[in-house]
Amino acid sequence: LSLKRRLEDKIKIENKSGEFNISVDIFYTMHETARDFQDLGKLLAGADIYIPEVLGWGTLDLWHYRTIANGERSPEEVIRELKIIAPNMYPSHETRKKEFEALYNTHKQIIMIDIPAGHPLKKRFDDLDRSFLLSGDFNTDLKSYRNFLEALAKLQREREEYILDQFKKRVKETIENTPLLQEKNDVKILMWLGSIHTAISHFFKKGGIKTNARFDSTPYYFCFENEVIRRYRFDKEVD
Repeated sequence: LSLKRRLEDKIKIENKSGEFNISVDIFYTMHETARDFQDLGKLLAGADIYIPEVLGWGTLDLWHYRTIANGERSPEEVIRELKIIAPNMYPSHETRKKEFEALYNTHKQIIMIDIPAGHPLKKRFDDLDRSFLLSGDFNTDLKSYRNFLEALAKLQREREEYILDQFKKRVKETIENTPLLQEKNDVKILMWLGSIHTAISHFFKKGGIKTNARFDSTPYYFCFENEVIRRYRFDKEVD
């Protein structure tokens, strides 16, 4: 079986185990500016578990999210710290602060399922970023940019496969360790993802998980770069 089919079957079988029922709300944005998180507070109100997108996360990142959600540390306090230890973080400190403000004192369970720091795939993302250099010649740079986006699309596909593989493990683990969630008939999960990752909602739906995918604007327009990545991601022609 293909990896795609195996992932769909994995989600479908586990969801039919009868151990718990879940529903997933995925909010797609560019996640580059504070505006991208303006509706987070409203959506968090109906969620039990929040899954942010944090490529290269570590234990400190998870601690930041959880202590903010539990009201133990303020967004301002964490952002001051991040400005020192991660001065060039992406997305920016102001963008992350908006996310933290919405999350503060909500007492939501936090799960990280993105590629963690130290994972070989994270190193390949970093190596790809460093490899893209401009020569100053238009035709040469255009070709280099195209090759870069094609390679990036392949890495993003592997990243999504990792996220799907981690999803059920981490959700099940969280529910089993949280008595209040075990009592719920439907555990509601909110994921906040970049808009190029629509394949994740497709996998969930095909796997039998009740999934609602929404965008921060309707109609939603992808920027040229993301549209190219998506076309490569779904094996479509790029001219």
